[in-house]
Amino acid sequence: MRELPVEEIKNDPSGNTFQQEVIDTISELGSVFQQIHNRLISEGYSIIDGKLINSKGEVEYERPKKYTEEYYQRN
Repeated sequence: MRELPVEEIKNDPSGNTFQQEVIDTISELGSVFQQIHNRLISEGYSIIDGKLINSKGEVEYERPKKYTEEYYQRN
């Protein structure tokens, strides 16, 4: 992603900090994540407290503790 010079951001008449292309790309990425989430749920998986749990109740994936600790320290 190219960085905009400060002057170019200030002169944007719409008042947006991000270009429409960046906003569209982030929105597209969100749609992909939503499809993945929906597929996991339809296949019987649950996402609880950063853990991916299969239909048998077994933990398939757990977010590394480093990220969990950082999240709770910020909030």
